[in-house]
Parts: sequence; structure tokens; C-alpha cells
Amino acid sequence: GSKRTRVRFNLQGQHAKAFVFAEVSNSMPSGEFVYLLVQDKRNGRVITVVDNRSKLMTQRMAGGSKAGMEAFGNLLGGGKN
Repeated sequence: GSKRTRVRFNLQGQHAKAFVFAEVSNSMPSGEFVYLLVQDKRNGRVITVVDNRSKLMTQRMAGGSKAGMEAFGNLLGGGKN
């Protein structure tokens, strides 16, 4: 597996407060997130800003190879015929 770092911090604006949840992985390019979520403290609503968890799972299942990723893409209908 990869090494990951998770952070949670408070965000406060003029009209609202929120929690921010983020995770980065050493297997991803610098500046990219595994996920970045914002949760409104007033009502608990979660806003997904970035979510690459399924992409990383697919890469891991494909063994990280280009051929494996193409096979998954074709299987899921995202590949070209």
C-alpha cells in the first residue's frame, strides 16, 4: 500500500462554519488529493470537492499497469470499441 496523510481542520467564514477532511497519498502527484470533503457544521451536509478513492481502488485492482487499466475501462464501458 501507499503512505497516506489525513487532516481535519475547522473552516470559518462570515456566515458559516465547517469541517474540512482531506487525504493525500505518496503514490499520487504532488498537489492531488485522495479526497477533499467539506462538512457544514450547521446541518451536517457533506460537499465532495474531490474524490479519487474509486480511481485508486481501480488502479490497485488492475495492478497499476496500463493494460490492466484499459481492461477495466473496457469492462466498465469507458473504453473505446
